[in-house]
Amino acid sequence: MPDLCVEVRDRDIIVSAPYSGLSITYRKDRFAPMLEALDHMRGGLSDEELEFLVEAWKAAFRKAKALTRLVELTVPPDHRRLKSSFGAPAWSASSHGRT
Repeated sequence: MPDLCVEVRDRDIIVSAPYSGLSITYRKDRFAPMLEALDHMRGGLSDEELEFLVEAWKAAFRKAKALTRLVELTVPPDHRRLKSSFGAPAWSASSHGRT
């Protein structure tokens, strides 16, 4: 599958495949350590759509991990614990990029 575009907007990670027009948005729930797909999945997906969803999940997960590591490196441990107790997402700062 050709390169995917990964963009971060507030709490959302948007993964798109410009060549096909496919796109999906993931959001980190403030109180759960997981990403949630905001777009509804329906049955009857084509092989291309299924492959996109698999690769998009991997790209979003990599981006979320990288952003979490970045916050861990830049925020002192005592502030990290305080911030996480309020449920703030790890990537709340505006950040954009491609993977």
